[in-house]
Amino acid sequence: MTDLIEPIRALEHELHRRIVPTSIERLSERLESLSIGLSQRIPFAVFDTRMFRIRRMDHKPVLIDEVGAPPSKVSPIGRLNDEGQSVLYVADSPDTAFAECRATAGEFCLSEWRVNVQKLAMANGGIPPTMLIERFPNDIDEGKSRLPLSNADEEQILKLFREIYTLDVGEDRSLYRWSIACGLVNGFSHQCDREALEIADGMTHWNGRYPFAAIAYPSIRTDRTSLNYAFNDFGQSHIRLDHVQWVRRAEDSSSASLDYANSWDSENRISWQNRPAMFQLEPAERSKVTKIAKTTWRYETADGSTPWFG
Repeated sequence: MTDLIEPIRALEHELHRRIVPTSIERLSERLESLSIGLSQRIPFAVFDTRMFRIRRMDHKPVLIDEVGAPPSKVSPIGRLNDEGQSVLYVADSPDTAFAECRATAGEFCLSEWRVNVQKLAMANGGIPPTMLIERFPNDIDEGKSRLPLSNADEEQILKLFREIYTLDVGEDRSLYRWSIACGLVNGFSHQCDREALEIADGMTHWNGRYPFAAIAYPSIRTDRTSLNYAFNDFGQSHIRLDHVQWVRRAEDSSSASLDYANSWDSENRISWQNRPAMFQLEPAERSKVTKIAKTTWRYETADGSTPWFG
């Protein structure tokens, strides 16, 4: 793979200088030439995996359509989608979701989503090997993975991919073209167009490039091993909305639940219950409640995981 050293260096030079790619398609072709023969472990989201989404809103949402993926016509460019391409972004915890949207004081809709299939394969969006094993100890595809890699050139390619996925674009959102192109190379697109075709030779052949319904990638705005997820049009059929909360975030970054809903009618109108969310404990589960402001308390399970709401 020594003939790939120069292309790698050229891409690293452009990335570190924060050069905006002129074409996502052209950049994906350059990255794809590096990815041939690479083997990466693939994370899986299992049934009922919890994911969270935050939206700053100036009014309490009326329809559940307001809390999901934005319509294509108003979709801005994001880490895994170009302008006009709709993708549902969620995070592994409410804290991660707040951090990713750079939330300040104000009112937000916090929605919780659950995976509704037994096992959902996701593209690996630059998750480091140690973090992958820590976060998905029993739910990664071993396949023919050779991680940790012994070949320095291959590790250099994966390092480049990880840098692309975690690039902090600052105010220049056009730099997301890097991660969009990298997502295409690793099997994720805003639209899943992969179809199976049965050929006369008895073999199943595939038409289309994007087999993954979702992608998992590290959060860049938290100081712990946090993850974000993006779901394309096909992936959104594998995740369901569990409930929504109307929350107020204070200047000290604490938040309080103001209203809660876990049902909606046939026209998708949210049935708000006019009460805050209540925390629930599993049998034998312990909890800690900490007062962090005059009228605000933080609830934590003993292991620091996100509490259940009801």
